[in-house]
Amino acid sequence: NHLQAIIYAIPDIFFELDLEGVCCDFRSPFPNFTLEPLYGMIGHNISEYMPPEAINVIKKALTEALEKGFSRGGQFALELEQWKRFFEISVSRKLWDYKVPHFIYLRQDITERKIAEQALKSSEEKYRSLYENAGIGIFRSTFEGKFIEVNPALAKMFWYNSPEEMVGSVHDMAEQIYAIPPNREIIMTRTEEGWGIIKTENFYRRKDGTNFWYGMLHMRTIYDAEGNWLCYEGFIEDINDRKKAIE
Repeated sequence: NHLQAIIYAIPDIFFELDLEGVCCDFRSPFPNFTLEPLYGMIGHNISEYMPPEAINVIKKALTEALEKGFSRGGQFALELEQWKRFFEISVSRKLWDYKVPHFIYLRQDITERKIAEQALKSSEEKYRSLYENAGIGIFRSTFEGKFIEVNPALAKMFWYNSPEEMVGSVHDMAEQIYAIPPNREIIMTRTEEGWGIIKTENFYRRKDGTNFWYGMLHMRTIYDAEGNWLCYEGFIEDINDRKKAIE
């Protein structure tokens, strides 16, 4: 009774299948949530009720479970009642001595997770596009003075051929990027003293050693959820033309 209670508490569909995919039994909290009534599936191959893409995933999982005893992580989508639903399956081989191997096939609805993953991916792609195409230089750097990442605008501003070249070439930002090296330590101290985002005009040095005298730096310190220091993050705006116009 205790085991039965656990089984009925599982909020997902599971089937008992043989190796060929014939349905021997099932349990579902959603009797109408499939392509055909579930009772009609008993004694029939699941290929009669599901599209080829889903069948390929299930049969691959059955084969893996025959060899290893279990299979996890296979995914497919189904068009159900005008809704597209996403499922993840787990298959385990039953231990009873059948002439034909039998398997427990559990199907979990992961639609909400998939939607969240797709939204996150879309958000990341938008951020990446903004980062790559921004007209100002954006960076992350270490305490020691190495770049973690820079965007194309920053590499171009400092006359590097690519972001990869700039990240790989700069080993000491104070000496290679700052025209006045002590300024970096002063700015770092201000961010760590709780000033939040630092905004200050600064003097910089290009790849070839020449200086450009007006760059507006916005920088802050990034911490993790526990308050541990992670990196510096900021952007640099070339304001030479603006300064010349004022002068």
